[in-house]
Amino acid sequence: MNDVRANINQYIEAVRHKPFQWGRHDCLSFANDCSKIVSGKPFADDWLGEYDDAISALRWYKGLLKKYGFSDIIEATDARLKRSDLRFPPIGSLAGKTDKAHTVTEVAFGVCIGTRVAFLSDEGLIFLPISQNDIFWSFG
Repeated sequence: MNDVRANINQYIEAVRHKPFQWGRHDCLSFANDCSKIVSGKPFADDWLGEYDDAISALRWYKGLLKKYGFSDIIEATDARLKRSDLRFPPIGSLAGKTDKAHTVTEVAFGVCIGTRVAFLSDEGLIFLPISQNDIFWSFG
């Protein structure tokens, strides 16, 4: 576990000030990179695509939901990863925060780093406290 913690912390520091960019460094690609660090494999390579703004990302996302037969990103994630019911999941767990106003998928993905979750913003990472409405999954 210490290697996972060290590797996640190293990755967090490397991208700490890297701003959100559709299709290059967005919440899904950030979470997918963390999955590679934690489990050695991606969880969403096939969900990353050719989009470079919110409109093209929405089209891409809606197409994937239809292709795979899911109603939303939470259902799609539940099909790939095991959901955690721990109040404070292990470092490196995937976190989902409902954000209907600011995200294409209506859920922002981040990564647990203790009692906080690292999420992407326009300026780089922000660190928010875990809330009771957050959803967590294990990459392992």
